[in-house]
Amino acid sequence: MKLLPPFVALLALALGLVGCNQSRRGGELRLKHSVTVMTPDGPRSFFSVVSLDGIQAYNHGFGGSGWGAISCTLTGEAVRVPIGGSDFYFLLARPGGYTPAWTQIKLVKSHFGLPNHTDDARWVKQWRALAQSGSAVDLAPEAFPAIAVMPAGGWMNDARLVSPAEAETLGLHVLRYRLEITRDPVGAYPGAAVRYRERDRTAPNTGIGRELFTVVDGIA
Repeated sequence: MKLLPPFVALLALALGLVGCNQSRRGGELRLKHSVTVMTPDGPRSFFSVVSLDGIQAYNHGFGGSGWGAISCTLTGEAVRVPIGGSDFYFLLARPGGYTPAWTQIKLVKSHFGLPNHTDDARWVKQWRALAQSGSAVDLAPEAFPAIAVMPAGGWMNDARLVSPAEAETLGLHVLRYRLEITRDPVGAYPGAAVRYRERDRTAPNTGIGRELFTVVDGIA
């Protein structure tokens, strides 16, 4: 293998470091997940507001260089819906799928018109306008986030995934699932206060990790 001259190697390294530091930032956008369900006392709503800090990085690679996809860092919690003797959670991502940060920014792209990528910085203006817009959209059941259920106040290890249809048979009667761009404070009502029991021989591993319930500065 032919080695590069020292000055060429140093130049390539310097360009790579500069590329790593190039980024465009859109600032904070808050996305509110609101779930309205039927209870014995009538309709009741639960929500969680997550914070997305939009970013686009310039990448150098062997196949070429350029601006990457619009991504984000994420802070937020799953939506907790306590019904009867169970806690239902609308998770931040699907186990084994994309990260919570990728999942949340994909929702913004698919439901609020944010492009996946632009070579120029026009998305930044669009992002900032969207963050102030108050736009909202209702989701069809097939578009709901992944749903987990566990005994009320139980261990996260005991949570299991259920489909919207199965959740209905367990008492979760969803009337509406709404995504809304908001300026409300970040957080969940009631908070996703889940407990994680370290795995041992008596504690099953469900594959539903803590990052699907609560994320602090997760990266897309």
